[in-house]
Amino acid sequence: MGMFAFYLFRSSIGSMNILTYFSFDTEGKPYFMVVEDGEIVRRELVFGENLTLEFDVTKRFCTGWHDIETKENFVCPENAEVEKKYEQCKKCMDRTGFNPAFYHAGEVSAQQESYNAQAHGLYLAYFSDKYVKVGISRASRTRQRLLEQGARAALVLEEFKSANVARQYEAKVADVEGVLENLQVAKKIELLEEAFDFEKAKEKLLADKMRIEDSVGVKFASDEVLSLDEFYGEAGNLRGLVDMGELGVISGNVVACVGSVLIVKNGDDLLGLAVKKFLGYEVKIGTEVRDLELPAQQVSLF
Repeated sequence: MGMFAFYLFRSSIGSMNILTYFSFDTEGKPYFMVVEDGEIVRRELVFGENLTLEFDVTKRFCTGWHDIETKENFVCPENAEVEKKYEQCKKCMDRTGFNPAFYHAGEVSAQQESYNAQAHGLYLAYFSDKYVKVGISRASRTRQRLLEQGARAALVLEEFKSANVARQYEAKVADVEGVLENLQVAKKIELLEEAFDFEKAKEKLLADKMRIEDSVGVKFASDEVLSLDEFYGEAGNLRGLVDMGELGVISGNVVACVGSVLIVKNGDDLLGLAVKKFLGYEVKIGTEVRDLELPAQQVSLF
C-alpha cells in the first residue's frame, strides 16, 4: 500500500451524525462540531447539563478540511470513508495543507508556509510533577492549544517570529532530561486522579525553566505561570474516574472537561471519555442519562 492508500471509497453518510472537531473557543469554553444532514453544526459543552454520547466505531469517515487562513471548517466533499488510523482523506489533507510535524517533511504546502511565518509560542505544559511537556503553537491560540491538551498549568517561555524558529528551541528543550515532547491520552486520564496544586505546579515549572536555561544556554523572557483549571469545570477531585474509551459511550451530568476528556457524573460513578479519539465516527447525541455497563476490569486508574 502507498502512503495515502487509506482513501477507500466514496460513501454517502446520509443522515448520520459524524463528530468532526473538538476544541476550546477563545474564551476557554469547550465545544464540538458534528456533521448533521451534510451540514456542520457546532455544539457547546455545558457544565451541569446532561449529555449522552454513543459512538459507532465500525466505520470511520473523513472529518473534512480546514481553511487555515479563514479558520473555517468544511464537510468532506467526497463523504469519504477512511482507514481507522486516519482522520482525513487524502483530498481533504491536501485542501487543508497542514502538517503539525512540518519539520520532518521534505516539503510543505503554501498554506503551511504562511502558517509557519506567523509568531509562535514555546511553552511548558504541566500535567503532574513527573510529566511536563514542551510544545509550540501559533501565538494567537497558545492558550487554546494548552486547553486542548488538558494541561493543568503552563509556562509560555517565549514567543518567536515563526514556527521554524520556535521549533528549533522546542527540539533543544525536548532533549533536556525530564521534559517530554509527547504524552499519550491514556496517561493524561490516569493523571486526572492526582490532586492538583497550582502553587506546586508553579514551583515545578519555574524550576524546570531554570534547569532548561542552564542546559541550553538561553535565557527565556517569561516567568508567568498560567493556571488552566478554571476552564475545566469541577476538575479538582476526580478520584475513581472510570475510562469509558473501551466502550465508546458516556452518559451523565457534565461536571468537567479536561482537554478532550469529557467527565460526567452517572449515579455514584465518575466517567471519562477522550472524545477526540472518536473524531470521524458516527455519534448519537442525547440528553437523557442512561444506566451504563462499566468496563469489565473496573479498577482505579491511579
